Amino acid sequence: MNTEGYQLADGSWSSEYKVGDKFLFSWNKQHKFRQGEVVVYIEDDDDSDSPRFMNSSEEKAYCYWSSLSKYKSEESMDLSINTFKKEDLKTGMRVTCRNGEVYVVLLNTTEGDVLCKFDGGFNWLGDYNNEVLIMKYDDCPEYDIIKIQEPTIGSLAKQTSLGAVIWERKEEISPLQKDFDELQSQIKALQEKANTIQQQINN
Repeated sequence: MNTEGYQLADGSWSSEYKVGDKFLFSWNKQHKFRQGEVVVYIEDDDDSDSPRFMNSSEEKAYCYWSSLSKYKSEESMDLSINTFKKEDLKTGMRVTCRNGEVYVVLLNTTEGDVLCKFDGGFNWLGDYNNEVLIMKYDDCPEYDIIKIQEPTIGSLAKQTSLGAVIWERKEEISPLQKDFDELQSQIKALQEKANTIQQQINN
């Protein structure tokens, strides 16, 4: 251990934190805590690389500092469209596209910077705009990046190894979409009412 303590998954150091601070648990191995769960630092031990933490169910367990990232509440996290740029991507990060497909970020490969799928498919990072991580081509909106997750141990080997969400696209709903959604809700309510009346008639 150096004077800064132990390094966390997000690059910060254990010496920066105190009892009561919250963290995201990002280890993908079998553990009492679930991956992505928020845990609280409950027992100060400067010499330990795995002090005790507690989750919202008051379950307590020892966690390696390297399996944790600093927790940011929704109020403090700015998940707006411009908070994450292409240059912020790192090898091992998971990205989810609008069509639901999940890719792994691979930088500086012999073929260049790519987003790679486990079935062998890939997208060129050069095909994305830097500022908003959307495809440069209007006919490919299904490949726009809508979510980014931090790298985890084994993230390049297991498709199910997903880290905590560090960025997610939030898009404004157009007035027309709002009207459509409201109309759909009304139709659903009317259909349920019609089904109830039909059952009463049949009885």
